[in-house]
Amino acid sequence: MMKKIFFFLSVVAGLVSCKDNSNAETFTSGNTDIMIEESVLPITEDMIKVFESHYNKASFDMQVMSESHIMNALFKDSSRLAVIPRELTQKEIDFLAQRAKPIITPIAKEAIVFIASIQSQDSVIRYDDFISELKNSSGDKIYVFDNVNSSLSNQVRRETVISSTGNDVFFLKPTKDVVEYVSKNSKAIGIIGSNWLAQPDEIVSEHKKNIKNLSVFNNETNTYVKPTQSTIADGSYPLTRTINIVDTKGNSGLGKGISSFAASDKGQRLVLKSGLMPITMPTREIIINQQ
Repeated sequence: MMKKIFFFLSVVAGLVSCKDNSNAETFTSGNTDIMIEESVLPITEDMIKVFESHYNKASFDMQVMSESHIMNALFKDSSRLAVIPRELTQKEIDFLAQRAKPIITPIAKEAIVFIASIQSQDSVIRYDDFISELKNSSGDKIYVFDNVNSSLSNQVRRETVISSTGNDVFFLKPTKDVVEYVSKNSKAIGIIGSNWLAQPDEIVSEHKKNIKNLSVFNNETNTYVKPTQSTIADGSYPLTRTINIVDTKGNSGLGKGISSFAASDKGQRLVLKSGLMPITMPTREIIINQQ
């Protein structure tokens, strides 16, 4: 009798174990949260949708937020997978490594662009002059950022003394609000990442026709350069940033799965098609028919 009971309990334990393992997160299956900075949502969303279409047992719960909120969540271990448009500092890497060494995968490069209304007389800009104007608060222009806690805002804030409010500095969210505001104000200059312009939704498309990209001065070549895939690739456009997947999960789960996919030839082709610049140029096969 005892043997029968033991056998029955063993079977039940085995079934429970199998059930638990079936729900475990793997390289291509399971469910996980992923935090995404709003400015790079279009390319990240595309990458996740294609990944999920290839691996129908995988799903991501996308949480769109600012860079500051993302980094705080990573530091507090309330989330372990994120996409941000900047490099991590060594101090940040060391802090995260106390729990699990972060795996950082660069997936694309984009331009930091200055946009203005087509009614504006401005067509070029110098980054040094832009920083100087923010410091001196001249009031000649209105500068509009995508979010007070975004990667771009934080970067500029480190170089200036701008506050979150002012007569000539505004912080809007999301990025599409910046595009709309600039399209209707000839005095405004918006500072955004190029992802939303390269992959506009209906709202951005509606206002995109009423804005223009300003050429940015390259100090090394002494020329003004427009932001394009080509000028990002050859390094002539002076203001670019790298979009990274940061995985601190510490396992071979979906973090590694999406990172590997995004860095693969298929993922990099998706980046190229999006209008951003791949980290590694996808291979191109040419078939020559010999007759």
